[in-house]
Amino acid sequence: MALRFEDHAGFERTCLIAAAGGALAAGYATSITPPADLVPWAAAGAVFALGVAVRWEELPPVPCIAAAALLAAGAVYAAPSLLPLTEILETVVPAPGAAALGGAVLGLWLGGATVPLHLRVGSDRVERRLAELRLRLDPEALRLAERAASARVLLLRTAPSEVRPGLRRVADRLALSALDLAGQGTEASRAELLELVVQLERACSTLAPPIGGG
Repeated sequence: MALRFEDHAGFERTCLIAAAGGALAAGYATSITPPADLVPWAAAGAVFALGVAVRWEELPPVPCIAAAALLAAGAVYAAPSLLPLTEILETVVPAPGAAALGGAVLGLWLGGATVPLHLRVGSDRVERRLAELRLRLDPEALRLAERAASARVLLLRTAPSEVRPGLRRVADRLALSALDLAGQGTEASRAELLELVVQLERACSTLAPPIGGG
């Protein structure tokens, strides 16, 4: 059974944002609470940052959500072990800085707990939709549908990694719209389908390097 990890850049961004949220909350907490209260503040800051950062076009499978929740609970359970670390750090940096570093570590743990949310089993939603339609479509509609799916794959493969997450949302939406139009089977929908296919293929040609070019 194939298992794939989606959106590496998004996962890295989530971890960094969670670390920043944990650091800011923990650093602020040192000025108003005892050091022992560092953990709940850092956890709250990291979770809030995660809530702001995480966006899902497709809800992850229930087992993945459950696994992420277990990992997050483990991170919170282990969080008190950060207190001795911050006490050691306070010998070389000011207390807010030591607390911020401890909060950043907890934030990274919580961000890392989102790993299961990026795991998918089997084919993606565009491939699944194409498989559902394959036996229903006439040859011409099937050819256009396959062109749309292939152009979407090529577009994501050739896109720079820093723009790939946002581009994936657009490419998926266009490809799924093309497949829906293919399933309608009308002349009007066929014309719209061809237009979407051309859009995807034009985007591919824009990103792809020239053949034999330097």
